[in-house]
Amino acid sequence: MLAYYENPTWELRTYYNGTINMPGFSIIGGYNDAAMATTHDTNRCTFPKYDELCKTPTSQNFSLSYYGPDLKAFHLDTSGMTFGNSWDDLVLQVNVSCMFVWLSLASRLSVLIILDNNLVLQRSYLEQAVQTPYLFSAMYDSRIEDLPNAIDCGLISLTEIPALASSTFKFTSAYITDEKGKIDLSSATEACRNVYEKAFELKNPPYTAYTFHIASMPISDATLCDTNLNPAAQCVMQSILRVDKPVIAGMESVPGVERAEIWLNVAAIVGGVQFLCWFAQGLL
Repeated sequence: MLAYYENPTWELRTYYNGTINMPGFSIIGGYNDAAMATTHDTNRCTFPKYDELCKTPTSQNFSLSYYGPDLKAFHLDTSGMTFGNSWDDLVLQVNVSCMFVWLSLASRLSVLIILDNNLVLQRSYLEQAVQTPYLFSAMYDSRIEDLPNAIDCGLISLTEIPALASSTFKFTSAYITDEKGKIDLSSATEACRNVYEKAFELKNPPYTAYTFHIASMPISDATLCDTNLNPAAQCVMQSILRVDKPVIAGMESVPGVERAEIWLNVAAIVGGVQFLCWFAQGLL
């Protein structure tokens, strides 16, 4: 019985909340790829309605192990912000510019020459298609302190979004509690173990993960943002965050068998043995 108790399992729960905590949200650019847009400054931020301003995102130089040290990120401070209605939305507008590379068959050779034989860049241009300018977005528990390490360790993922579009993120929330150590971190680096352990130590509410789907529509004329045509060219990228459902899923690691159930099983076994002894004595 003790072995079952010490072998934890996941228990799934569902919560209905009148308000939903705003996730942390970041826009990240600057990766060494000619198709990646360049972020400049914040144009506008509103929440929960279009005429109510929110905190201006902070700009930060950003370093990730895979993408390098030259990234630039806009982080939106969402602490204390909650969605009270399904029609509340956060609108973030960021000024961007792009260097367009059009991939006609005639231009592919010149493209590779322009890219200076950089294999990381060349791999992006082997297909016969126009490379749509993009940026990275990240949605995460706003209490996470070390965002670069959380991304490098896989706790938070990056999602590509079109740079010259309005993208609507409809998200759902999930609480994750792992007090019983169901997630095996034995093969993780010390830095990654620290990231996960600190995340699962969060309380009231527990660590919150976010999933979302995106719908995008173009809002900027590509030729107006092309720095090849105008070095000072800038356009606007817009992100809109909305709650998909007011229901929050929950995952909690719990003992494989509750203590009360163990004692009930033990009592049943003892009672069964006593009955057999009494029955055997009656036969003698």
